[in-house]
Amino acid sequence: MQFFSHVRLLLVTSRPRFWMYTLGPALLGLAASISPERTLWEILKNNFISLTVILAFFTLPGNFLVYGINDLTDEETDRTNPKKGDKEVLLTHAQRKVVRLFFLSVISLALMMGIFLLTTSWSLFAIFVSWVMAAVAYSAPPVRFKARPFIDAYSNFFYWLPGLLIYHLLTGGWFSIPVMIAATAWTTAMHAFSAIPDIHSDARAGIKTTAVLLGEQKTLLFCAFHWSISTLIMLYTSTIPLAVLTLIYVPLVLIPLFDTSVKVSRLYWLFPTINASIGFIAWVLLALT
Repeated sequence: MQFFSHVRLLLVTSRPRFWMYTLGPALLGLAASISPERTLWEILKNNFISLTVILAFFTLPGNFLVYGINDLTDEETDRTNPKKGDKEVLLTHAQRKVVRLFFLSVISLALMMGIFLLTTSWSLFAIFVSWVMAAVAYSAPPVRFKARPFIDAYSNFFYWLPGLLIYHLLTGGWFSIPVMIAATAWTTAMHAFSAIPDIHSDARAGIKTTAVLLGEQKTLLFCAFHWSISTLIMLYTSTIPLAVLTLIYVPLVLIPLFDTSVKVSRLYWLFPTINASIGFIAWVLLALT
């Protein structure tokens, strides 16, 4: 029974509803690699092992790395966070010991992953190491990007690195600078929005995030601005269908400003479904164009 409780703890700490935020970009990187000269079948046939290993890592292991270290370092704010104990796990003292052991195991797995990528190319290794370092530095002291206003939001660029990793593996190329800026603007907005429900608990714990500094209303405007930038860049780079898809985010994030009955804390839990739906359509568009 204890074995199954530990497995469940590993799973819930990795927050399965958010796996798409690491796996999704990786799959989009795969879709962006498809071309008339490089079909999906050929990609899968020629890169099956590498793709399987990388995509598998960005499910439970990669997400546990991101959220496990977050839960271990956020003890003070989690005590007063209404999400904890409801939709997310509130770690007990005993569970923290187990999560630490799991985290060390995942770090070891990440090390093996890095060695695996290093046998392919230095650039793949560098992209992956950048992802690991940024993911850990977001939560862990002494860097702890989470407690640094604006840096906390902009540092979430690491969420699109799995997409670059897959794209570089399959094509040897890199995302253009406009695409990287658009992706960073998107992840910045998403992070700032997700920090709004935590404003009170973060403030009580003395953690000054972008949302704590700006307050709810200004943070919503901050999100709308960055999602607008992302959409405009997509229009500039001629990815019009993708730009049209992302138009939903600006009016959506502004709703709580005009209708106080719509709570950000409730809207926040709709985003996994919204993002998954948008991501699926984006994958099809990228794969077909």
